[in-house]
Formats: sequence, structure tokens, C-alpha cells
Amino acid sequence: MTERVKAQIALIISVVIWGVTFINMKIILTELPPITSNVLRFAMGSTVLWILLKLKEPKARFQMHWLKPMFWTGFFGITIYYAFEGLGIDRLDASSSALIMGAIPLMTLLFERKRQRQPILPREWALFSLSTVGIYFTVMSEWRFQQSVETLWGILFLFIASIGWVMYTVLTAQVDHRMSSLQVLTYQTTLGSLFLVPGMFFESFDLIGWFANDPQMPMVMGHLIFLVIGSTVIAYYLYVYSFRIIGAAESSLYINIIPLVTLILGTTLLGERLSVEKIIGAGCIILAVFLSEWMNQRSAKDKGASVRSID
Repeated sequence: MTERVKAQIALIISVVIWGVTFINMKIILTELPPITSNVLRFAMGSTVLWILLKLKEPKARFQMHWLKPMFWTGFFGITIYYAFEGLGIDRLDASSSALIMGAIPLMTLLFERKRQRQPILPREWALFSLSTVGIYFTVMSEWRFQQSVETLWGILFLFIASIGWVMYTVLTAQVDHRMSSLQVLTYQTTLGSLFLVPGMFFESFDLIGWFANDPQMPMVMGHLIFLVIGSTVIAYYLYVYSFRIIGAAESSLYINIIPLVTLILGTTLLGERLSVEKIIGAGCIILAVFLSEWMNQRSAKDKGASVRSID
């Protein structure tokens, strides 16, 4: 088996794990409120990451001029994204949530174009419009089943989470490259989880009593441990491993599998509705993001060929 094939298998495993996390979160939220569950998740995640950092990079030291970028990336990527994602998933089904979040790559592309003052190509507007149509059908599927204010709040919360992740992606790209990937992830996770803690006090949840008395506690902790080990450690490691072998452009295409995995598992494991609107929405969103990444990959290859021909 070649290194490329190994990388492709590793990528598929990583995105399947990330697709499963929406199911885990939906199950966890039947027992724990959104902010509290994320505080537990990232408290455990930070602990695991610090242990890994000490083992793999014992000489790594935090420098004070890294505090500002780590503050903002942790705030947007952990605090804002996961807090509002949890609030959204709590009000919508897992598959609809994953589909709505599936438009993030296109949102990031348009934001980067504006930030760098580059023109947005007609094809990019067309793909963003296709993705928007997909979100519309997904939202209509939810609304047709449950016409309530909670549904609208869930959609709003996921939209805020999407903006948080776009900001995180843009700001992380500007982080000092002298920091290793493990350092960045560890510092962001630690700071972001600290900012989540105040939100727990608005949920009025007796966490100590839950640990002591709730018979579902072991099951929920199992799902939380999967999120920490599976999503934060294993999937991230496999993605970085694959990324370095087959490149950013091709790796990003596999990310589009995540909402599809959640859609299938949400329907089969959680009994979520698979309406015509949701199928149309899934098709539009996944197709739009896939075409966007494919076109970017083709453009990068064309530019590389042009440079070689000039040389």
C-alpha cells in the first residue's frame, strides 16, 4: 500500500469521525446543557493536549507575544463556535445542523476575498447561491416539522457559530508559524475553554448532583471521551498526516463528506426525518462546496503549469 493510499484512508477515517461527532453531541445534549457539556469536553481535551505536548515537544515554551493571537483564535474557534453550535444542535436535529454548517468553506472563501480586496468571481457567487439554496431547503425541512421559535433560535445560533469558525480560520492562518500545530491547538483549546466557563452559570445545572446521581452519567461521559480522543486527537492527527502527503487542496475535498455522514447516521441511528427538502438541501450544499474546492484545485494546478512554462 502506497503512502498516498494510506493518506486517503486516513482522511476518510478522520472525516467519518467528525461526522459522528454531531451524533455524539445530540445524544450528550439529551442529558447535559450545551455550555456545560462543552466545558467538560474541552477541559478533558486541554488536559490530554497538554500531556501530549509535554511528551512530544518537551522543550516547547509559550511566548507572551503569542497571547493575543491565541486569545482571539481560541475565543472565536472554541468559545463562540462550540457554544453556539451546541445551542443550535440542541434545538435542531443533528443532520440539519451538520448541513447548515457545511456552508462554512464557501463563507470563508468569500470573507477572504473581501479581506484581501480581491474580486469575487461570478462562479463563486453562483456556488455560494447554490449553497444558500441548500440551506434554505434544509431550514424549510426543519420548519415544516416543528414551526416554533426554538427552531428559529437554533438556525440563528448555527449562523453565529459559522461566523465564529470563519473568523477562527482566517485568524489562525496568520498565527506565528514558529509554533507547531500541537502548540497552536493546545493553547487555543485551553484559552477557549476558559472563556466557556462563565456560560455555565446561566444554565443553572447541578453538575455535581448529575455526576453523583444520574444513571446516564457513564453513557454521556463515554460520548464525551469519544469527542476528546476521537475528534480532537485521532481525527486531527490523521488529517494533519494526510494533509502533508496529498496537499491542502485535495484534503479539503474530503471535508465535504462530514455532513453526508451525519445525515446518514442521524437518519439510521437517531431516527431523524429524511424529507425531500432535506435531500435537496444536502445535495445543493455538498455539491456547491465540492465544486468550489475542485475549481480551486484546478486553478492552483493551472497557475503552477503557467509558472513552469514561463521558467
